[in-house]
Amino acid sequence: MLVLAKVLAVPDSTQSLARCCRLHLTHRGVYDTNTRLNYTSMFKAQMDAIYVAMNHTGDVDIAVGEAGWPTQAEPGQVGVGVGVEEARDFNKGMLRVVSSGKGTPLMPNRKFETYIFSLFDEN
Repeated sequence: MLVLAKVLAVPDSTQSLARCCRLHLTHRGVYDTNTRLNYTSMFKAQMDAIYVAMNHTGDVDIAVGEAGWPTQAEPGQVGVGVGVEEARDFNKGMLRVVSSGKGTPLMPNRKFETYIFSLFDEN
């Protein structure tokens, strides 16, 4: 089971491509020159990275135990692009991606059991 930290995966949230990738927004994507695959979602890129890392153990199911987006930054946390609209967009996009059954570039036609974390603020 994985915990994917979208907010921390690409540090500069002011870059529109990085923001689109994390929030599942439409864009041309990021081309990986090593695999020759195109990634339009940070989730898919992270899932494929985990898949490659775990590949030596065989074909294992991957579950995401925690995925979410903050509506407020922690004290001292800057540049993470947090807010209610970003959280809404991320959660809608995440539900669309994980329920589509399209999988990822390395794992097509695959669904991933995914749990949304912090749908509501903890405080």
